[in-house]
Amino acid sequence: AGVSPERRSVLLRFVAVNVLNTGAYYGLYLLLLLVLPYVLANVVALAAAVLLAYAGNARWTFGTPMSGRSLLGFAAGNLATTVLRTLVLWLLVEQAGMSEVTAPVLATAVTFPVAYVLAELAMLGRRPVTGPVAGPA
Repeated sequence: AGVSPERRSVLLRFVAVNVLNTGAYYGLYLLLLLVLPYVLANVVALAAAVLLAYAGNARWTFGTPMSGRSLLGFAAGNLATTVLRTLVLWLLVEQAGMSEVTAPVLATAVTFPVAYVLAELAMLGRRPVTGPVAGPA
């Protein structure tokens, strides 16, 4: 049957939000390095990135109102995806012998479907379906 045009649109918005969010995280991290130790700069930049990704995905990707419940679900999904991505990264580098430089790109691609499913579950309160998802209001 394939992916409906509506689903494809949601997926493309999800990708766009997360690509922009990664750039925002990295820019903030670099700025914070000027005044904070790298670990603290990373923690603050990651927290800000999760909030930014949440707002972008709630409002633009899924077109849903923001709430404390969906924020907590989104943050938990991000944590789970980060743990999974780290495991995949370790497997690629330590077990498959892949470069530490390129392995994160593949680890991100491999875990992307999980990130999407968890984000949609947090935002819409259900697992993704194969049919269309309502766009932004």
